[in-house]
Amino acid sequence: MRNKQVSRRDFLRRSAAAAAGAGVVVSGIGDGCGWAQQKANIPKRVLGRTGLKVTELSFGGTRLDDRAVLNYAIDRGINFIQVGPGYYRGRAFPEYCAIMKQRRDEVVFGIKLHPDEERLDDALEQLGMKYVDMLVPGVHSVEEIGSAELKEGLLRMKQKGKTKWVGFAVHKNEPDVLAKAVEMEYLDVVLLAYNPGNRGQLDPIVEKMEKIGMGFIAMKTLKGVPLEEHETATKSILNNPKVDTLIRGFTTKEQVDQHIEWTLTRTAGVTPADERRVAAKMAGVACTMCGNCGICPRNVAVTDIFRFEYYAQDGQLDVARDEYARLADCERATNCDDCGLCEEVCSNALPIRRRLKEVHTLLA
Repeated sequence: MRNKQVSRRDFLRRSAAAAAGAGVVVSGIGDGCGWAQQKANIPKRVLGRTGLKVTELSFGGTRLDDRAVLNYAIDRGINFIQVGPGYYRGRAFPEYCAIMKQRRDEVVFGIKLHPDEERLDDALEQLGMKYVDMLVPGVHSVEEIGSAELKEGLLRMKQKGKTKWVGFAVHKNEPDVLAKAVEMEYLDVVLLAYNPGNRGQLDPIVEKMEKIGMGFIAMKTLKGVPLEEHETATKSILNNPKVDTLIRGFTTKEQVDQHIEWTLTRTAGVTPADERRVAAKMAGVACTMCGNCGICPRNVAVTDIFRFEYYAQDGQLDVARDEYARLADCERATNCDDCGLCEEVCSNALPIRRRLKEVHTLLA
């Protein structure tokens, strides 16, 4: 991957060439804002048993603060959108609401929210929708995913027609939570933090997930991936037929163009050796979200702290600091007594104690 900046015009030209080479139809349109857009015919996959046909590349909403970027992504062909009311300290949601009131019929729409009917009704009112296509609360423990209360709440929202499908998002204790979800069978989709550093742990469960028809939305696909390997890592995930769509948070039109280009050229230039190279670079560096460090006798929230570090690295330092400040005193890095038990069980051999100190300095 080239390290130099590529102009937006080059992105569009290369995307068009890639699309033409792949037999993809591209047409020129204009948005009235001086941007010479091209609509890419992004390939679609069926999202598990939902039957929904979603583009291989999707739009996530963690830090959107410019609705023009979302508008642009839809214009370029992306048809699956997912957001949570609390994303980006609540700043992202109004941007989504403004666009969805105009373009609801053009997209599949998911919302990250627990099945609280009052909150869902409020969100639907703001969005100008009667229902969402999928309701996916964040669930990060076996106890939560196995909860009868969660199941009853999700299925009630489905029965009332406020969501077509139900699922969950997970980026903590992933192997155990996903295995329990597969065992329960009623969940239709999952947003799974999935990248070259942790897919080896998750793929055996993903196989079982596919057999019961659970739709697979891959998120946090670049977590811990070195910048120079972003293209290879993205194409590697897209080349996995078990992934129904790869979701990314975009803040600029250039980012949308770049990822569409990678999507259209996903089969070019990525070999098993390339994938092994990326995974090797992530060894000892990236948290795989396995949850093994949950054995901490002092209850330090190691996985959460490293997730907040990722937010900071992804341009959301203010959000990361807010999340870290919300942790209980016993969960913060300063409560670590340097016992080293977490490092003994870490699935990726991270120097956790040193990293905790570094993240605390960054986020405190």
